[in-house]
Amino acid sequence: KRDLASWVRQMPVQSFQTQSDHLLVPQENTSHTNFVLTAEAAAYDEDEGTISQKDLILYKYTKMQKMSEEFVNYNSTNFESWLVGALARAEAGTENTIFTTGTGSGQPQGIVTGATVANTTATTDVILPAEITALIGYLGAGYNVPSGCGFLMANTTKWYLAGQTGNPFLYRSTPQGSPDELIGYKVVVDDDVVTYTTASSKCIVFGNMNFYGIVEKPGMIVQRNPYLYMANGQIGLFASIFRGGGVLQAEAFYYLTNAS
Repeated sequence: KRDLASWVRQMPVQSFQTQSDHLLVPQENTSHTNFVLTAEAAAYDEDEGTISQKDLILYKYTKMQKMSEEFVNYNSTNFESWLVGALARAEAGTENTIFTTGTGSGQPQGIVTGATVANTTATTDVILPAEITALIGYLGAGYNVPSGCGFLMANTTKWYLAGQTGNPFLYRSTPQGSPDELIGYKVVVDDDVVTYTTASSKCIVFGNMNFYGIVEKPGMIVQRNPYLYMANGQIGLFASIFRGGGVLQAEAFYYLTNAS
């Protein structure tokens, strides 16, 4: 249930697990240059890129909830199954927020925060096909690999684009093509990206998702405390997860800005 709603579980991001409190991930600081034409027995050209490290720090996220003893004892409610689904949806919502708009200071760095500005729409509340293709064009050839690239946008924006009329092949290879695809690239809904109706917003993100990294401690810890709220006939549940994340290469992500 978490994987169905969390955008990082649907895109080919780099995912790491650790029991530590942070993870150092190597990244290119400056890109490698092309190979150099070299004559026989001539010296090799030395012009390597530089490597840096991205420190993905894990942060703790918690949730506490109470339930009455009577509710827990109603076996017909299938409470455990309901709880698993509810916590999974809450976990997905948390991931969408921190991995989209996290500031990177005292919290994970979101993809919108770490992305690079691209083009701006000509009109508020209107996205033209040419503005979508221009956004794609900002991503350099070294990163623009269809199998790794995709769009992040709010559900409202996704269906607005799906409803645009005109050429039936406007965004898809066939008129009946999936709304989860835009010009051959995958579209994933992320409602933490601001909708296209909001002026001056970063309304669509496009990039190579292999250059976004997340780190987590495996699983979710759920602890039951039957004593803390016993005087009120309640049982407490305490759930916690650990997550970190950040953009590993800023030039691999661009965002479309809505006109002011």
